[in-house]
Amino acid sequence: MTGIIKEISGIPDFVILAHTLESWKEEIVSSFSLISGQRISNGPIEGRNSLIKKVLRLANGYSNFPRFRNRIIYSLNKMSSHSFKRPF
Repeated sequence: MTGIIKEISGIPDFVILAHTLESWKEEIVSSFSLISGQRISNGPIEGRNSLIKKVLRLANGYSNFPRFRNRIIYSLNKMSSHSFKRPF
């Protein structure tokens, strides 16, 4: 692909683009793969990570990790029940 674009256009930016597409071809094609009729995406995980960072930022840091964990679990799944066992 790089050779064809270099011969046809001769534009250095297009040659760089062709080289990038050629080196990432497998990953680009994999992004369109379907499993059970749906595309694979890391969007849901990125959304959860974003929510965790947002809760941590709004709290100005937590000194009590079990409370922070419970807040995250509650924020991610408001339908489930959560328990907090005191260490004493």
